Amino acid sequence: MGASALALALGVLAYRDLIGLDFRPGLAALESWFIRPSGLPFPLALAGAAWLAARRRERWRRLDSGGRVALAVALGCASAGLLVWARLTGVRDLAVESLALLALAAGALRGGVAGLRVVAAPVVFLALALSPSPAAVNELFWWIQVHTARAAAALVEGFGRPILVETVILTTPVQIFAVIESCASLGVLVVLVALALLLREGVAPPRGIWLVVGAVPLALALNLARVVAIVLWPEANRITHPVQWGILIAVGTGLLALARRALARSATPRRPPAREHRRRSARGLPLVLAGLAGLSLAPRLPAEPASGPSLAEAIPAEHAGWSAVEVPVDRQFLGWVRFREIVSREYARGPDELRLFVGLDDSRARTASPFSSKTLLPGFGWVEVESGPAQAGGGAAESAIVARESANWWVAQWRLGYHGVLGESLRHALALDASPFGPARIRAVVRVQVPLAGNDPAQRDAAVALGERFLADFREFLPLRSQPGDARDRDLGSG
Repeated sequence: MGASALALALGVLAYRDLIGLDFRPGLAALESWFIRPSGLPFPLALAGAAWLAARRRERWRRLDSGGRVALAVALGCASAGLLVWARLTGVRDLAVESLALLALAAGALRGGVAGLRVVAAPVVFLALALSPSPAAVNELFWWIQVHTARAAAALVEGFGRPILVETVILTTPVQIFAVIESCASLGVLVVLVALALLLREGVAPPRGIWLVVGAVPLALALNLARVVAIVLWPEANRITHPVQWGILIAVGTGLLALARRALARSATPRRPPAREHRRRSARGLPLVLAGLAGLSLAPRLPAEPASGPSLAEAIPAEHAGWSAVEVPVDRQFLGWVRFREIVSREYARGPDELRLFVGLDDSRARTASPFSSKTLLPGFGWVEVESGPAQAGGGAAESAIVARESANWWVAQWRLGYHGVLGESLRHALALDASPFGPARIRAVVRVQVPLAGNDPAQRDAAVALGERFLADFREFLPLRSQPGDARDRDLGSG
Protein backbone atom coordinates (compact mmCIF):
# COMPACT_ATOMS: atom_id res chain seq x y z
CA MET A 1 0.00 0.00 0.00
CA GLY A 2 2.89 2.30 0.77
CA ALA A 3 4.37 1.86 -2.72
CA SER A 4 0.96 2.46 -4.34
CA ALA A 5 0.37 5.65 -2.36
CA LEU A 6 3.85 6.88 -3.26
CA ALA A 7 3.27 6.07 -6.92
CA LEU A 8 -0.06 7.94 -6.87
CA ALA A 9 1.52 11.00 -5.26
CA LEU A 10 4.39 11.04 -7.76
CA GLY A 11 1.96 10.58 -10.65
CA VAL A 12 -0.12 13.54 -9.49
CA LEU A 13 3.06 15.62 -9.20
CA ALA A 14 4.27 14.63 -12.66
CA TYR A 15 0.93 15.35 -14.36
CA ARG A 16 -0.28 18.16 -12.11
CA ASP A 17 -0.88 20.45 -15.11
CA LEU A 18 -3.81 18.23 -16.08
CA ILE A 19 -5.73 18.78 -12.86
CA GLY A 20 -8.59 21.23 -12.50
CA LEU A 21 -8.23 23.11 -15.78
CA ASP A 22 -11.27 22.01 -17.72
CA PHE A 23 -14.45 22.99 -15.99
CA ARG A 24 -15.85 26.41 -16.90
CA PRO A 25 -19.21 27.12 -15.28
CA GLY A 26 -22.10 28.60 -17.18
CA LEU A 27 -24.47 27.75 -20.00
CA ALA A 28 -22.48 29.89 -22.44
CA ALA A 29 -19.34 27.79 -21.89
CA LEU A 30 -21.32 24.57 -22.34
CA GLU A 31 -22.94 25.85 -25.52
CA SER A 32 -19.56 26.95 -26.87
CA TRP A 33 -18.14 23.47 -26.23
CA PHE A 34 -21.00 21.79 -28.09
CA ILE A 35 -20.53 24.11 -31.05
CA ARG A 36 -16.82 23.37 -31.25
CA PRO A 37 -15.68 20.66 -28.78
CA SER A 38 -12.04 20.93 -27.73
CA GLY A 39 -11.81 17.46 -26.21
CA LEU A 40 -13.62 16.02 -23.19
CA PRO A 41 -12.79 17.71 -19.88
CA PHE A 42 -9.78 15.80 -18.55
CA PRO A 43 -11.40 14.75 -15.25
CA LEU A 44 -14.25 13.13 -17.20
CA ALA A 45 -11.86 11.45 -19.63
CA LEU A 46 -9.71 10.22 -16.73
CA ALA A 47 -12.77 8.91 -14.86
CA GLY A 48 -13.98 7.00 -17.92
CA ALA A 49 -10.51 5.59 -18.57
CA ALA A 50 -10.18 4.54 -14.90
CA TRP A 51 -13.57 2.79 -15.03
CA LEU A 52 -12.55 0.90 -18.16
CA ALA A 53 -9.22 -0.02 -16.53
CA ALA A 54 -10.99 -1.27 -13.39
CA ARG A 55 -13.15 -3.58 -15.50
CA ARG A 56 -9.96 -5.05 -16.95
CA ARG A 57 -8.10 -5.66 -13.70
CA GLU A 58 -8.72 -9.41 -13.83
CA ARG A 59 -7.36 -9.60 -17.39
CA TRP A 60 -4.38 -7.56 -16.18
CA ARG A 61 -3.69 -10.02 -13.37
CA ARG A 62 -3.89 -12.97 -15.74
CA LEU A 63 -1.26 -11.62 -18.13
CA ASP A 64 1.73 -13.87 -18.66
CA SER A 65 5.19 -12.60 -17.88
CA GLY A 66 6.19 -12.38 -21.57
CA GLY A 67 6.58 -8.62 -21.69
CA ARG A 68 8.30 -6.64 -24.45
CA VAL A 69 11.03 -4.74 -22.65
CA ALA A 70 12.38 -2.94 -25.73
CA LEU A 71 8.91 -1.75 -26.74
CA ALA A 72 8.15 -0.65 -23.19
CA VAL A 73 11.40 1.32 -22.98
CA ALA A 74 10.72 3.02 -26.32
CA LEU A 75 7.19 3.98 -25.25
CA GLY A 76 8.47 5.16 -21.88
CA CYS A 77 11.15 7.34 -23.45
CA ALA A 78 8.55 8.86 -25.81
CA SER A 79 6.30 9.51 -22.80
CA ALA A 80 9.12 11.26 -20.94
CA GLY A 81 9.99 13.33 -24.00
CA LEU A 82 6.40 14.47 -24.46
CA LEU A 83 6.12 15.41 -20.79
CA VAL A 84 9.22 17.60 -21.03
CA TRP A 85 7.94 19.18 -24.25
CA ALA A 86 4.59 19.79 -22.53
CA ARG A 87 6.35 21.77 -19.82
CA LEU A 88 8.55 23.69 -22.24
CA THR A 89 5.68 24.73 -24.50
CA GLY A 90 2.89 24.94 -21.95
CA VAL A 91 0.67 22.72 -24.14
CA ARG A 92 -1.40 20.48 -21.90
CA ASP A 93 -2.37 18.04 -24.67
CA LEU A 94 1.20 16.81 -24.74
CA ALA A 95 0.90 15.74 -21.09
CA VAL A 96 -2.24 13.75 -21.97
CA GLU A 97 -0.32 12.07 -24.79
CA SER A 98 2.53 11.37 -22.37
CA LEU A 99 0.15 9.74 -19.88
CA ALA A 100 -1.38 7.60 -22.62
CA LEU A 101 2.05 6.42 -23.78
CA LEU A 102 3.01 5.65 -20.18
CA ALA A 103 -0.05 3.38 -19.88
CA LEU A 104 0.91 1.64 -23.13
CA ALA A 105 4.46 1.20 -21.87
CA ALA A 106 3.14 -0.44 -18.71
CA GLY A 107 0.98 -2.79 -20.79
CA ALA A 108 3.88 -3.73 -23.06
CA LEU A 109 6.14 -4.41 -20.07
CA ARG A 110 3.50 -6.47 -18.30
CA GLY A 111 2.30 -8.68 -21.13
CA GLY A 112 3.62 -7.58 -24.51
CA VAL A 113 0.94 -7.40 -27.21
CA ALA A 114 -1.65 -8.90 -24.86
CA GLY A 115 -0.87 -6.16 -22.35
CA LEU A 116 -1.36 -3.51 -25.02
CA ARG A 117 -4.80 -4.97 -25.77
CA VAL A 118 -5.76 -4.71 -22.10
CA VAL A 119 -4.88 -1.02 -21.83
CA ALA A 120 -6.06 -0.08 -25.36
CA ALA A 121 -9.65 0.85 -24.44
CA PRO A 122 -8.71 3.04 -21.43
CA VAL A 123 -6.06 4.79 -23.53
CA VAL A 124 -8.53 5.45 -26.37
CA PHE A 125 -11.02 6.95 -23.92
CA LEU A 126 -8.29 9.07 -22.33
CA ALA A 127 -7.39 10.34 -25.81
CA LEU A 128 -10.86 11.93 -26.02
CA ALA A 129 -9.43 14.67 -23.77
CA LEU A 130 -7.12 15.78 -26.58
CA SER A 131 -8.14 18.86 -28.52
CA PRO A 132 -8.52 17.94 -32.20
CA SER A 133 -6.54 19.65 -34.93
CA PRO A 134 -8.34 22.91 -35.81
CA ALA A 135 -7.56 22.44 -39.52
CA ALA A 136 -9.12 18.96 -39.43
CA VAL A 137 -12.13 20.28 -37.51
CA ASN A 138 -12.60 23.05 -40.08
CA GLU A 139 -12.69 20.49 -42.89
CA LEU A 140 -15.06 18.27 -40.91
CA PHE A 141 -17.35 21.20 -40.16
CA TRP A 142 -17.52 22.19 -43.82
CA TRP A 143 -18.11 18.60 -44.97
CA ILE A 144 -20.96 18.18 -42.47
CA GLN A 145 -22.46 21.57 -43.36
CA VAL A 146 -22.46 20.93 -47.12
CA HIS A 147 -23.71 17.35 -47.00
CA THR A 148 -26.29 18.05 -44.30
CA ALA A 149 -27.72 20.84 -46.46
CA ARG A 150 -27.86 18.60 -49.53
CA ALA A 151 -29.40 15.66 -47.67
CA ALA A 152 -31.90 17.91 -45.89
CA ALA A 153 -32.98 19.44 -49.21
CA ALA A 154 -33.51 15.98 -50.70
CA LEU A 155 -35.59 14.86 -47.71
CA VAL A 156 -37.68 18.04 -47.69
CA GLU A 157 -38.38 17.56 -51.40
CA GLY A 158 -39.40 14.02 -50.57
CA PHE A 159 -42.07 15.47 -48.31
CA GLY A 160 -43.37 17.43 -51.28
CA ARG A 161 -42.11 20.80 -50.12
CA PRO A 162 -40.30 23.16 -52.54
CA ILE A 163 -36.76 24.04 -51.49
CA LEU A 164 -33.62 25.50 -53.04
CA VAL A 165 -30.15 24.56 -51.80
CA GLU A 166 -27.17 26.88 -52.42
CA THR A 167 -24.11 25.27 -50.82
CA VAL A 168 -25.22 25.60 -47.15
CA ILE A 169 -28.24 27.88 -47.63
CA LEU A 170 -31.71 26.30 -47.72
CA THR A 171 -34.48 28.52 -49.10
CA THR A 172 -38.17 27.66 -48.79
CA PRO A 173 -41.23 29.82 -49.58
CA VAL A 174 -41.41 30.87 -45.92
CA GLN A 175 -37.80 31.09 -44.69
CA ILE A 176 -34.08 31.06 -45.45
CA PHE A 177 -32.11 28.61 -43.34
CA ALA A 178 -28.30 28.56 -43.11
CA VAL A 179 -26.55 25.36 -42.01
CA ILE A 180 -23.87 27.11 -39.96
CA GLU A 181 -21.22 25.40 -37.83
CA SER A 182 -23.47 25.17 -34.78
CA CYS A 183 -25.86 23.17 -36.99
CA ALA A 184 -23.19 20.48 -37.34
CA SER A 185 -23.72 19.49 -33.67
CA LEU A 186 -20.18 18.15 -33.46
CA GLY A 187 -20.38 18.04 -29.66
CA VAL A 188 -23.24 15.55 -29.89
CA LEU A 189 -21.04 13.30 -32.02
CA VAL A 190 -18.22 13.43 -29.44
CA VAL A 191 -20.59 12.64 -26.56
CA LEU A 192 -22.21 9.70 -28.38
CA VAL A 193 -18.81 8.23 -29.30
CA ALA A 194 -17.71 8.51 -25.65
CA LEU A 195 -20.92 6.80 -24.48
CA ALA A 196 -20.47 4.07 -27.10
CA LEU A 197 -16.96 3.37 -25.77
CA LEU A 198 -18.46 2.82 -22.32
CA LEU A 199 -21.50 0.86 -23.50
CA ARG A 200 -19.42 -1.57 -25.54
CA GLU A 201 -18.20 -3.16 -22.30
CA GLY A 202 -19.60 -6.65 -21.96
CA VAL A 203 -20.04 -7.07 -25.72
CA ALA A 204 -17.81 -9.74 -27.20
CA PRO A 205 -15.17 -8.50 -29.62
CA PRO A 206 -15.15 -7.73 -32.45
CA ARG A 207 -18.88 -6.95 -32.28
CA GLY A 208 -18.39 -4.26 -29.69
CA ILE A 209 -16.37 -2.07 -32.03
CA TRP A 210 -19.39 -1.72 -34.30
CA LEU A 211 -21.20 0.07 -31.50
CA VAL A 212 -18.47 2.74 -31.48
CA VAL A 213 -18.25 2.94 -35.26
CA GLY A 214 -22.03 3.19 -35.53
CA ALA A 215 -22.14 6.14 -33.11
CA VAL A 216 -20.70 8.44 -35.81
CA PRO A 217 -23.38 7.93 -38.53
CA LEU A 218 -25.99 7.84 -35.77
CA ALA A 219 -24.98 11.33 -34.60
CA LEU A 220 -24.96 12.63 -38.17
CA ALA A 221 -28.37 11.09 -38.90
CA LEU A 222 -29.92 12.53 -35.73
CA ASN A 223 -28.57 15.97 -36.54
CA LEU A 224 -29.89 15.70 -40.10
CA ALA A 225 -33.32 14.84 -38.69
CA ARG A 226 -33.09 17.94 -36.47
CA VAL A 227 -32.28 20.19 -39.45
CA VAL A 228 -35.11 18.72 -41.54
CA ALA A 229 -37.55 19.18 -38.67
CA ILE A 230 -36.58 22.85 -38.34
CA VAL A 231 -36.94 23.43 -42.10
CA LEU A 232 -40.37 21.74 -42.19
CA TRP A 233 -41.57 23.31 -38.94
CA PRO A 234 -39.74 26.61 -38.37
CA GLU A 235 -41.35 26.93 -34.92
CA ALA A 236 -39.06 24.14 -33.74
CA ASN A 237 -36.11 26.51 -33.98
CA ARG A 238 -37.52 28.43 -31.02
CA ILE A 239 -36.17 25.64 -28.85
CA THR A 240 -32.68 26.66 -27.70
CA HIS A 241 -29.69 24.81 -29.08
CA PRO A 242 -28.70 23.24 -25.71
CA VAL A 243 -32.18 21.73 -25.40
CA GLN A 244 -32.02 20.46 -28.98
CA TRP A 245 -28.62 18.87 -28.33
CA GLY A 246 -29.93 17.34 -25.11
CA ILE A 247 -32.78 15.72 -27.03
CA LEU A 248 -30.36 14.33 -29.63
CA ILE A 249 -28.10 12.89 -26.91
CA ALA A 250 -31.05 11.32 -25.10
CA VAL A 251 -32.38 9.71 -28.28
CA GLY A 252 -28.88 8.64 -29.35
CA THR A 253 -28.15 7.11 -25.95
CA GLY A 254 -31.38 5.11 -26.09
CA LEU A 255 -30.61 3.81 -29.56
CA LEU A 256 -27.05 2.89 -28.55
CA ALA A 257 -28.38 1.04 -25.50
CA LEU A 258 -30.78 -0.95 -27.69
CA ALA A 259 -27.97 -1.75 -30.13
CA ARG A 260 -25.75 -2.88 -27.25
CA ARG A 261 -28.45 -5.20 -25.94
CA ALA A 262 -28.88 -6.74 -29.38
CA LEU A 263 -25.14 -7.21 -29.81
CA ALA A 264 -24.71 -8.65 -26.32
CA ARG A 265 -27.45 -11.21 -26.93
CA SER A 266 -26.04 -12.30 -30.27
CA ALA A 267 -22.69 -13.31 -28.84
CA THR A 268 -21.45 -14.28 -25.41
CA PRO A 269 -18.12 -12.80 -24.33
CA ARG A 270 -15.37 -15.35 -24.22
CA ARG A 271 -13.75 -15.62 -20.82
CA PRO A 272 -10.14 -16.76 -20.60
CA PRO A 273 -9.62 -20.01 -18.72
CA ALA A 274 -8.70 -19.63 -15.08
CA ARG A 275 -5.04 -20.05 -14.37
CA GLU A 276 -2.68 -19.64 -11.53
CA HIS A 277 -1.04 -16.27 -11.39
CA ARG A 278 1.39 -14.79 -8.95
CA ARG A 279 1.31 -11.28 -7.67
CA ARG A 280 3.99 -9.22 -9.35
CA SER A 281 5.81 -6.47 -7.56
CA ALA A 282 5.51 -2.90 -8.81
CA ARG A 283 8.53 -1.56 -6.99
CA GLY A 284 9.88 0.00 -10.16
CA LEU A 285 6.77 2.13 -10.73
CA PRO A 286 7.55 4.77 -8.08
CA LEU A 287 11.04 5.10 -9.51
CA VAL A 288 9.69 5.70 -13.02
CA LEU A 289 7.12 8.22 -11.78
CA ALA A 290 9.77 9.96 -9.69
CA GLY A 291 11.79 10.46 -12.86
CA LEU A 292 8.74 11.85 -14.68
CA ALA A 293 7.99 14.15 -11.74
CA GLY A 294 11.54 15.49 -11.97
CA LEU A 295 11.19 16.06 -15.70
CA SER A 296 7.91 17.92 -15.12
CA LEU A 297 9.86 20.62 -13.28
CA ALA A 298 11.38 21.85 -16.55
CA PRO A 299 10.85 25.60 -17.02
CA ARG A 300 8.56 27.07 -19.65
CA LEU A 301 10.10 28.51 -22.80
CA PRO A 302 9.45 32.24 -23.22
CA ALA A 303 7.20 33.05 -26.16
CA GLU A 304 8.58 35.51 -28.68
CA PRO A 305 6.12 38.38 -29.20
CA ALA A 306 5.30 39.17 -32.80
CA SER A 307 6.46 42.54 -34.02
CA GLY A 308 6.23 44.70 -37.09
CA PRO A 309 3.54 46.67 -38.87
CA SER A 310 -0.03 45.47 -39.03
CA LEU A 311 -1.28 43.62 -42.08
CA ALA A 312 -3.37 46.62 -43.15
CA GLU A 313 -0.27 48.82 -43.04
CA ALA A 314 1.89 46.30 -44.88
CA ILE A 315 -0.54 46.07 -47.83
CA PRO A 316 -1.20 49.56 -49.22
CA ALA A 317 -4.70 50.69 -50.13
CA GLU A 318 -3.27 52.77 -53.01
CA HIS A 319 -0.44 51.62 -55.25
CA ALA A 320 0.43 51.58 -58.95
CA GLY A 321 -2.79 53.36 -59.84
CA TRP A 322 -4.92 50.95 -57.81
CA SER A 323 -7.14 52.38 -55.06
CA ALA A 324 -9.20 50.39 -52.60
CA VAL A 325 -12.27 50.50 -50.40
CA GLU A 326 -12.86 48.15 -47.49
CA VAL A 327 -15.21 45.18 -48.03
CA PRO A 328 -17.04 43.62 -45.05
CA VAL A 329 -15.99 40.10 -44.11
CA ASP A 330 -18.71 37.46 -43.68
CA ARG A 331 -17.48 36.34 -40.25
CA GLN A 332 -20.52 34.20 -39.56
CA PHE A 333 -19.70 32.23 -42.69
CA LEU A 334 -16.07 31.85 -41.59
CA GLY A 335 -17.15 30.67 -38.15
CA TRP A 336 -14.19 28.95 -36.48
CA VAL A 337 -11.92 29.68 -39.42
CA ARG A 338 -10.03 32.36 -37.52
CA PHE A 339 -7.36 34.87 -38.49
CA ARG A 340 -5.18 37.13 -36.40
CA GLU A 341 -5.57 39.92 -38.96
CA ILE A 342 -7.62 40.33 -42.14
CA VAL A 343 -7.42 42.65 -45.13
CA SER A 344 -10.57 42.60 -47.26
CA ARG A 345 -10.67 45.23 -50.00
CA GLU A 346 -12.04 45.99 -53.43
CA TYR A 347 -9.37 47.49 -55.70
CA ALA A 348 -10.09 49.49 -58.85
CA ARG A 349 -7.92 50.99 -61.58
CA GLY A 350 -9.83 52.57 -64.40
CA PRO A 351 -12.41 50.06 -65.64
CA ASP A 352 -10.66 47.16 -63.89
CA GLU A 353 -11.82 45.99 -60.47
CA LEU A 354 -11.24 42.99 -58.24
CA ARG A 355 -11.33 41.96 -54.61
CA LEU A 356 -8.43 40.95 -52.39
CA PHE A 357 -8.66 38.93 -49.19
CA VAL A 358 -5.59 38.27 -47.03
CA GLY A 359 -5.92 36.51 -43.68
CA LEU A 360 -2.91 36.07 -41.42
CA ASP A 361 -2.69 33.18 -38.95
CA ASP A 362 -1.65 33.34 -35.33
CA SER A 363 0.72 30.36 -35.46
CA ARG A 364 0.61 29.79 -31.69
CA ALA A 365 -3.20 29.68 -31.43
CA ARG A 366 -4.18 26.04 -30.86
CA THR A 367 -7.95 26.49 -30.81
CA ALA A 368 -8.44 27.77 -34.35
CA SER A 369 -6.93 27.52 -37.82
CA PRO A 370 -7.11 29.77 -40.90
CA PHE A 371 -7.21 26.81 -43.25
CA SER A 372 -10.45 25.42 -44.62
CA SER A 373 -11.90 24.49 -47.99
CA LYS A 374 -14.70 27.00 -47.36
CA THR A 375 -12.38 30.01 -47.78
CA LEU A 376 -12.52 29.51 -51.54
CA LEU A 377 -16.03 31.01 -51.27
CA PRO A 378 -16.41 34.68 -50.25
CA GLY A 379 -19.37 34.01 -47.94
CA PHE A 380 -22.93 32.74 -47.60
CA GLY A 381 -24.98 32.60 -50.77
CA TRP A 382 -22.04 31.84 -53.05
CA VAL A 383 -22.10 28.63 -55.09
CA GLU A 384 -19.07 26.90 -56.56
CA VAL A 385 -19.76 26.35 -60.26
CA GLU A 386 -16.39 24.93 -61.30
CA SER A 387 -13.14 24.34 -59.45
CA GLY A 388 -9.66 22.99 -59.96
CA PRO A 389 -5.96 23.76 -59.67
CA ALA A 390 -4.46 26.73 -61.47
CA GLN A 391 -1.24 28.59 -62.02
CA ALA A 392 -1.33 32.31 -61.26
CA GLY A 393 1.09 35.01 -60.18
CA GLY A 394 1.60 33.43 -56.79
CA GLY A 395 2.39 29.95 -58.11
CA ALA A 396 0.13 26.93 -57.68
CA ALA A 397 -3.34 27.95 -56.52
CA GLU A 398 -6.86 26.69 -56.03
CA SER A 399 -9.25 28.33 -58.44
CA ALA A 400 -12.97 28.28 -59.06
CA ILE A 401 -15.85 29.98 -60.81
CA VAL A 402 -18.26 31.07 -58.09
CA ALA A 403 -21.69 32.63 -58.48
CA ARG A 404 -24.24 34.48 -56.41
CA GLU A 405 -27.55 35.53 -57.91
CA SER A 406 -26.61 36.70 -61.44
CA ALA A 407 -22.95 37.50 -60.70
CA ASN A 408 -20.10 35.18 -61.72
CA TRP A 409 -16.56 35.62 -60.39
CA TRP A 410 -13.24 33.91 -61.02
CA VAL A 411 -11.48 33.15 -57.73
CA ALA A 412 -7.89 32.09 -57.04
CA GLN A 413 -6.70 31.18 -53.56
CA TRP A 414 -3.36 30.36 -51.96
CA ARG A 415 -3.07 28.65 -48.58
CA LEU A 416 0.47 29.54 -47.51
CA GLY A 417 2.24 27.39 -44.94
CA TYR A 418 -0.50 24.76 -45.18
CA HIS A 419 0.67 21.16 -44.78
CA GLY A 420 -2.57 19.36 -45.57
CA VAL A 421 -5.00 17.90 -43.05
CA LEU A 422 -2.66 15.10 -41.97
CA GLY A 423 0.36 17.38 -41.76
CA GLU A 424 -1.57 20.02 -39.80
CA SER A 425 -2.90 17.33 -37.45
CA LEU A 426 0.60 16.00 -36.80
CA ARG A 427 1.97 19.48 -36.16
CA HIS A 428 -0.91 20.13 -33.78
CA ALA A 429 -0.40 16.84 -31.92
CA LEU A 430 3.30 17.61 -31.41
CA ALA A 431 2.73 21.34 -30.75
CA LEU A 432 5.40 22.25 -33.29
CA ASP A 433 4.09 25.80 -33.65
CA ALA A 434 3.68 26.52 -29.93
CA SER A 435 7.26 27.46 -29.12
CA PRO A 436 10.10 29.73 -30.31
CA PHE A 437 11.14 26.83 -32.51
CA GLY A 438 8.04 27.26 -34.67
CA PRO A 439 8.42 27.91 -38.40
CA ALA A 440 9.58 31.27 -39.67
CA ARG A 441 7.39 30.97 -42.75
CA ILE A 442 4.09 32.77 -42.37
CA ARG A 443 0.78 30.98 -42.55
CA ALA A 444 -1.87 32.90 -44.45
CA VAL A 445 -4.75 32.70 -46.91
CA VAL A 446 -4.64 34.96 -49.99
CA ARG A 447 -7.67 35.15 -52.30
CA VAL A 448 -8.14 37.21 -55.45
CA GLN A 449 -11.67 37.54 -56.83
CA VAL A 450 -12.34 38.96 -60.31
CA PRO A 451 -15.84 39.58 -61.77
CA LEU A 452 -16.72 37.88 -65.03
CA ALA A 453 -18.73 39.61 -67.74
CA GLY A 454 -19.62 36.15 -69.08
CA ASN A 455 -18.76 32.51 -68.50
CA ASP A 456 -16.98 31.80 -71.80
CA PRO A 457 -13.25 30.94 -72.04
CA ALA A 458 -12.32 34.40 -73.31
CA GLN A 459 -13.83 36.07 -70.25
CA ARG A 460 -12.05 33.64 -67.96
CA ASP A 461 -8.73 34.33 -69.66
CA ALA A 462 -9.32 38.06 -69.26
CA ALA A 463 -10.07 37.60 -65.54
CA VAL A 464 -6.92 35.52 -65.04
CA ALA A 465 -4.85 38.14 -66.86
CA LEU A 466 -6.27 40.91 -64.68
CA GLY A 467 -5.46 38.91 -61.58
CA GLU A 468 -1.92 38.38 -62.86
CA ARG A 469 -1.43 42.13 -63.42
CA PHE A 470 -2.68 42.93 -59.94
CA LEU A 471 -0.44 40.33 -58.31
CA ALA A 472 2.55 41.63 -60.26
CA ASP A 473 1.86 45.17 -58.99
CA PHE A 474 1.46 44.03 -55.38
CA ARG A 475 4.03 41.23 -55.34
CA GLU A 476 6.33 43.04 -52.89
CA PHE A 477 3.51 43.45 -50.37
CA LEU A 478 1.91 39.99 -50.51
CA PRO A 479 3.41 36.86 -48.92
CA LEU A 480 3.20 34.81 -52.13
CA ARG A 481 6.26 32.76 -53.02
CA SER A 482 8.15 33.98 -49.95
CA GLN A 483 10.76 31.74 -48.39
CA PRO A 484 11.61 31.15 -44.71
CA GLY A 485 13.55 34.12 -43.48
CA ASP A 486 12.39 36.32 -46.36
CA ALA A 487 11.90 39.97 -45.43
CA ARG A 488 8.19 39.73 -46.18
CA ASP A 489 7.84 37.00 -43.56
CA ARG A 490 9.20 39.38 -40.97
CA ASP A 491 7.25 42.44 -42.13
CA LEU A 492 3.82 40.84 -41.92
CA GLY A 493 3.68 40.80 -38.14
CA SER A 494 1.04 41.98 -35.73
CA GLY A 495 0.38 45.55 -34.84
